[in-house]
Amino acid sequence: MNSTSPSIFEATHARWLNVDEIITVLSSAHDGLCRGMPTAEPILQQEVAPPSSPPTSGAVLLYDRVAVRNYKVDGHDWIRKRSNPAKIREDHVKLRHNGEYRVGGTYVHSADVDTLHRRVYRLIKTAEEKADIACEGPIKQEFV
Repeated sequence: MNSTSPSIFEATHARWLNVDEIITVLSSAHDGLCRGMPTAEPILQQEVAPPSSPPTSGAVLLYDRVAVRNYKVDGHDWIRKRSNPAKIREDHVKLRHNGEYRVGGTYVHSADVDTLHRRVYRLIKTAEEKADIACEGPIKQEFV
């Protein structure tokens, strides 16, 4: 495991990952996928199946969204859309890094616990990138 990974994953129990940390994790996975044989061990191993039980608070999971199509089915009850109760309401964002949009994300909110949220991130501007990172945490962030 990479030397930066313990500090990144310890932080997830108290706060969300920042853009630099998200890019580090996703780029590590992307480099390994593109080269076939990674030069360094990836920070986070990719999951090959959706979670069998609801992930715990602070969990960071890495999925290839082509190989694991239903990775968002994690056992938690998420807020549904008013117009179509069969679908989960997702808020979409684009995060900047050095002035460019580099990370796209979706946020969902728990229907049961006000402070439980799931954030799913992916790198943008790289056509071959297909890995997503899913973070779950009890933190309710305020955006100014």
